[in-house]
Amino acid sequence: YSEEEVLDLEKKYTVQSYDASRLKNPVIIERAKGVFLWDRSSKRYLDFSAQYGSCNIGFQNKEMIEAMERQLKFTSASAVFVHTPRIQLAELLAKISPGNLGKSHFECTGSDAVEAALKFARIYQDHLDLAKSNHPDLL
Repeated sequence: YSEEEVLDLEKKYTVQSYDASRLKNPVIIERAKGVFLWDRSSKRYLDFSAQYGSCNIGFQNKEMIEAMERQLKFTSASAVFVHTPRIQLAELLAKISPGNLGKSHFECTGSDAVEAALKFARIYQDHLDLAKSNHPDLL
């Protein structure tokens, strides 16, 4: 697509929280690696936007790609099934978590995790008293 076509399609088919197609000088990103992004003219940009969390590990992080490929070949990531990678992560988290925080519940998104945490708090409110624990920062 030409630059004009890309911007026209952007306007026609997407709604964004910050609408790049309507900025004075929109940047069309063609590739990314590590902490950098490149536009169509190969101008390099340092990614300060966090790109939905990718800056934590960088774009095209080899270890992350390999882990994702292993999981895609292995099985579903659904919590409906028991599988080794999920149990290994739960075990690791139990070992490094403070106090008696030995169980994990996995979710796919931050919104799902917050919703689950609120439900757990309601269900177990009579059994857990985190406010009086040594970890009030967990509230």
